[in-house]
Amino acid sequence: MYRDSSNRSGDRSEITVELDLIRRGWIVCKPSSRDAVYDMVVDMGDRFETVQVKTMSGNSITRIVDRSGERVSAKGKVRNSLDYAKHGIDWLAGVSGDGNIYYYKLDTYSNIPSKSFSVNKYPSDEFPSNSVSNRHAKKVKKFGLLASGLLLLMVYGGNMNGNHDYRGLGSIWSSGAVDGVSALYELAAAQGSKGR
Repeated sequence: MYRDSSNRSGDRSEITVELDLIRRGWIVCKPSSRDAVYDMVVDMGDRFETVQVKTMSGNSITRIVDRSGERVSAKGKVRNSLDYAKHGIDWLAGVSGDGNIYYYKLDTYSNIPSKSFSVNKYPSDEFPSNSVSNRHAKKVKKFGLLASGLLLLMVYGGNMNGNHDYRGLGSIWSSGAVDGVSALYELAAAQGSKGR
């Protein structure tokens, strides 16, 4: 059960960004402590990039968290301000109340002069996408080619009287592996109806 609505909205924003990054084809890693300056690390294949997620207030994203003057406990130390750009956080991601995400890379948000900024005034950057191959599609294609070859052997290789009819094979192979299987079944049925 949540005891603080800011924790709930922060978790919702982080999950929204995490799912978007996964949809874009990246592996997302989370730190083991909430004390980290970043909320997640994105495995970009050849490098890792940090992301700080901020729940937006209206159309505004906080770039520098000003906690100066706040005490950690009643007699504890005073907190410092936190500037994500000075910590080298690669991406700042703002999540609006309706779930829209605004990404800003370090080169962009570090040059914004205020502690918070409006997404209407500063256009967001496009977070890169990774084209993820579907290994199962390759298996289906391989199976389709294997099945096509086996069916060809059954249809044409089994005819021992030397009377082979190879018409239509070119169109079967050019139609693609999976469609080729269907076409071969039709060809086999047609060959069978000729009374071989």
